[in-house]
Amino acid sequence: PDNGGQGDRMNNRRKLVIALGVNILAAPFFCHAQRPEKIHIVGILAFGNAASVGRLYEFFTQGLRKLGYVEGKNIAFERRFADGDPDRLAALAAELVQKKVDVIFTPTTVSARAARQATATIPIVFANVDDPVASGLIASLARPGGNVTGTAVIQQELSAKRLQVLTEISPKSSRIALVVSSEPQAAAQATEIERAAKILGVTVLPIRIGQRQEYGQELTRLRTWRANGLYVLATAENYNNRKLIAEFADSARLPAIFPAKDYLDFGGLVSYGIDTQFMFHYVAGYVDKILKGAKPADLPVEQPMRFEFAINMRTAKALGVKISNSILVRADKVIE
Repeated sequence: PDNGGQGDRMNNRRKLVIALGVNILAAPFFCHAQRPEKIHIVGILAFGNAASVGRLYEFFTQGLRKLGYVEGKNIAFERRFADGDPDRLAALAAELVQKKVDVIFTPTTVSARAARQATATIPIVFANVDDPVASGLIASLARPGGNVTGTAVIQQELSAKRLQVLTEISPKSSRIALVVSSEPQAAAQATEIERAAKILGVTVLPIRIGQRQEYGQELTRLRTWRANGLYVLATAENYNNRKLIAEFADSARLPAIFPAKDYLDFGGLVSYGIDTQFMFHYVAGYVDKILKGAKPADLPVEQPMRFEFAINMRTAKALGVKISNSILVRADKVIE
């Protein structure tokens, strides 16, 4: 009986040692499994203000969430807004560089340039930049080179199409005010519009609606010139002022065409352009690839294949503009 009791004690001791050994061996595995994920830091550099462009950036962050990035868990954002002042962009870009962000996301030509001037090493992803080759941001669409890539749109190619749409909707629009801005790419768009205007037998007059105090002066100019249409260039400055510009068109009682459907939220008549919300969502894929080790120089710049034609029927009725069924059936979105 004594030997039996000793054998049981030996067996129990052996089981305990084995169990402890298993736990000791398993400990490093469990510690490794519970190690927190790396938090990637993405800098956002915006020309506008949080109220003006914040909703668009939500589509960008939603795109990242679908790819598995959760703010506070494995990704963090450093947001910088220039509030429509291009002179602030350089300092804001420098702040993001000092923060040592992993990627800088910027959706406008002017802010992409500021980011590129601030760093030649931190990857930069842009969305919907106008002709990045001509802007000097990349070497070519297929082989961007350097630290910059993203999605681009050649606004000059859309300029003639927008003018044609406006003259279809409002055939009497033969004297069209052209809302320009100070950005370099605005000149190339204006040149293309003037070329298309000659073909269509239309005359254009450049105007500027950058601040509300310019509102009354430009209204007087248009009435003196007898304008009967309004065309808004696709620039960051105009987008940031889209509420003011849409209200201006309403006050002038002019049929107007805008470069993005977001203008229609403030009473704009029609828009034709890229699906900005989709592209902000889509470009999150570039950030994902870069965070996983891809080089911007190896990621070709893509151009949108998806365009939107939107009509605000409430504004059409208020202006007395009759939209034919042949035009309505072509619209991607109709606001009743």
